[in-house]
Amino acid sequence: MNWQRVVTLRTLASIRPEPANAETPAPPLATALASLVRLANAQNGDDAQAALSDALVALGDQADACGPLLESLVMRAQEVAKLRHMAGQDELTGVANRRAFNGALQREASRCKRSGGTLAVLYVDLDGLKAVNDRHGHRAGDEAIRAVADACIEMVRGSDLVARLGGDEFAVLLPDVDRAGGEVVRDRLRERVERTTICGQRLRTSIGLAVMEGDKLSGEGLVALADAELYRDKQERKSVTSLQAA
Repeated sequence: MNWQRVVTLRTLASIRPEPANAETPAPPLATALASLVRLANAQNGDDAQAALSDALVALGDQADACGPLLESLVMRAQEVAKLRHMAGQDELTGVANRRAFNGALQREASRCKRSGGTLAVLYVDLDGLKAVNDRHGHRAGDEAIRAVADACIEMVRGSDLVARLGGDEFAVLLPDVDRAGGEVVRDRLRERVERTTICGQRLRTSIGLAVMEGDKLSGEGLVALADAELYRDKQERKSVTSLQAA
């Protein structure tokens, strides 16, 4: 009986091979099964590719016979990767959502503590979104939100994370950036956003910056500081606007 016809994906995904003895090489079949299990449980493309390569080597001449099973597992890994990406993505803007941001924040904060490095966070709020919605409709409001997301992506590195936390609130995670660097990004981002007009109305934004150095803060503490700085910036900008209007 051909074994790949009776091992279903559900069964294969539940297999947990015994740890191999370092002094005794695993037999080819055990190595192949371990690779197939890794492929079935792959959480991203890199893991799937590595597991597939290992399985092909272990299967050797039998790889062609196992083609349908390998193809099914690769398709499963692709679907899992797609679902994981969608689960962490904001539907309106395409940037990360709050869930993805929180996960990245904890990972980067832990790394920062271990390495003694720095981690900066920008909290960004689009001021006056309600006025845009009231005057020009929610489609214009959505366009304004997307414009802020685009500006954030344009102003940061590929290794940084831009997330929409909800409504008109965004966060930008900047690993290995100190306060001076964070201030440069903050000022450039504000200038970039406020060059944008939607339906003839110029956008305005308030931004809070907080920086973590080594183990002096937790991820939650860093976010709390950025939120407080955002509130302070918003109040100061309202005061300046009031004085100008007077």
